[in-house]
Amino acid sequence: RLGRELVVVLLKEMRAVRFTLVYKGDLPPRGGSQEKWRIRREIEPQLRRLWTVPPFGSIAKYKDPRYQPDTCYVGKKIGDIEYIPCISTKLEMRAELHIHLLSEALPGGLVRCGDIDNRLKTLLDALSIPTPQQVPDNPETNADGQMFCLLEDDRLVTRVDITNDRLLTIPDGSKDALVLIKVH
Repeated sequence: RLGRELVVVLLKEMRAVRFTLVYKGDLPPRGGSQEKWRIRREIEPQLRRLWTVPPFGSIAKYKDPRYQPDTCYVGKKIGDIEYIPCISTKLEMRAELHIHLLSEALPGGLVRCGDIDNRLKTLLDALSIPTPQQVPDNPETNADGQMFCLLEDDRLVTRVDITNDRLLTIPDGSKDALVLIKVH
């Protein structure tokens, strides 16, 4: 009984978690499996580290496939890769995302350099556990076979705010962007 009460307290603490992910690179409006995998690989080390620091560090046992009861295990195996999401239905979590997109375009220029809804879809897909069709052939993976993702599914996002601004450190015509993803 004490164990169940501790889990309830930890889950309440987790509901107030806030952190920021950073991505720098191309964010195409119609990203295919290769582009989404590249974005996922860029963000993955940040999410891997998140599981080692409070408050995620205190529930790290839920990413272990041997943890019992196995209904608490948050991972999902697709092919040879084990995906570990931070935001999961098993943890009864949802996420609000506040995205700040910095690119060479003038503020408001997102429409000119690619429609915002498709860029957002590319990003959300890259933050989520992929469907089997979204995994490229021979994907680059870590030696442990794990891939840490933000979301079990993008349906767990309850709110998205997106703003953009000009990034003056990249040359005109560049497709690169600096994306700050604040997660609450």
